[in-house]
Amino acid sequence: MNDDDDAERLLAAVRAVRRGSRAAGGPLRAGLTGAQAELVRLLRREPGISVGEAARRLAVAGNTVSTLVRQLVDQGHVVREPDPDDARTARLRLTDETDAALRDWRDRRHAAVVGALAAMDPALRAQVDGTVDLLEAVAAALEGDA
Repeated sequence: MNDDDDAERLLAAVRAVRRGSRAAGGPLRAGLTGAQAELVRLLRREPGISVGEAARRLAVAGNTVSTLVRQLVDQGHVVREPDPDDARTARLRLTDETDAALRDWRDRRHAAVVGALAAMDPALRAQVDGTVDLLEAVAAALEGDA
């Protein structure tokens, strides 16, 4: 094996885990584009974030996030609330319905991965912790390059 082979195997494995867990979770929310779903996931993790903060976290232009927010508000997924300390700033949060749907989706994905781990051969399962440590180290190295 060489670094190129290892990189290809790692990327293929990560894609397979994502595809498998997404399939188990079912659709995140019918009708959302990839960019909208990414913003929805960010708002789930960080309710009350501003458009500018969301743009920085997603590494996109503020007007891109503004467009996505407008679309998600129109679809009933996001609520804009005034910032109590700065009337020029809007704080974003998911509607209760979208938050509940996202939580359910995440729980189904989590259960699928837990089930897959439980079904593994114990010797192979014992290697997962070390593998996760390695993946976290790769992720940290990639973030350092950003």
